[in-house]
Amino acid sequence: MDVTLLMPVFNGARHLRDQLDSLAKQTVLPSGLIVSDDGSTDQSRDIVTEFQKHAPFPVQLRHGPRRGYPQNVMALLQSVPNGMIGFCDQDDIWLPDRIARGLEALATQKGLAIHVAARASIGGQPRRQVPRPPDMFATALIQNLAPANATLMNEAAARIIRQLMPGLRSAPPFPDWWIFGVIAGIEGQIIFDPKPGLLYREHGGNLLGDARSVSGIRRRIHFLCSGQFGAWLHQNTRALMQVRPHLAPPAMARLSEFSEALLSGRARDWLALSDRTGSGEKLLLRAAAGMRLI
Repeated sequence: MDVTLLMPVFNGARHLRDQLDSLAKQTVLPSGLIVSDDGSTDQSRDIVTEFQKHAPFPVQLRHGPRRGYPQNVMALLQSVPNGMIGFCDQDDIWLPDRIARGLEALATQKGLAIHVAARASIGGQPRRQVPRPPDMFATALIQNLAPANATLMNEAAARIIRQLMPGLRSAPPFPDWWIFGVIAGIEGQIIFDPKPGLLYREHGGNLLGDARSVSGIRRRIHFLCSGQFGAWLHQNTRALMQVRPHLAPPAMARLSEFSEALLSGRARDWLALSDRTGSGEKLLLRAAAGMRLI
């Protein structure tokens, strides 16, 4: 099975070589890598160009749309050939069997399926992978359990995502969150692998960072209190509503009720229709909703 890797890049020169080298050391190599540079002003493009000369697989370097990370990811998805898709960040390190384990897990799946590998922080302990929620779509409404850098999609899942993207009037705030919601809403298989497949780099440039770290907790509190998370939640819900007819009937009904309650400001109702893993995060979410920050 062939898998094409997608990498959005913006001023990633500091760690980009490590990530590219780790892709070249995979026990099962990708069929290709497409890099979309979104207007870097550092040496990112030069690093990718140099890697192209000796990479053990084809590497394409493209110009991104220069409209931010979400649009860059969506542009990558629109450019990918048929087949399986994997996402990788510019500053991680993939463990050698990351692709092999993903392909093995997806090989037995006939319908839509994504493989989500656990992650370990560079120089730290494995990041906790949350238990499988009882209602995947209810969780997907307010939380992303399938971050892009840990996800491989089989051909069926990649095909439906490519089919649905043209119907979006605007990019969701986090395309991987939207994809997680779509696959969960169509009742596709989401395979959580407890073994780390990559090393995640915690640094000041992370938007969210590790939820267990002091800086990660501070960021989450800031985004809740500033209303930013609320804005993201509304944007992602609108993006899901635009593809609602393609979801399974239970997800269609749940999404409509959730969207109506969210737009009406009925915190108790939309919280009851959704679910978030982690008791601490649930408390923060309820507090922010109670203060009408969402």
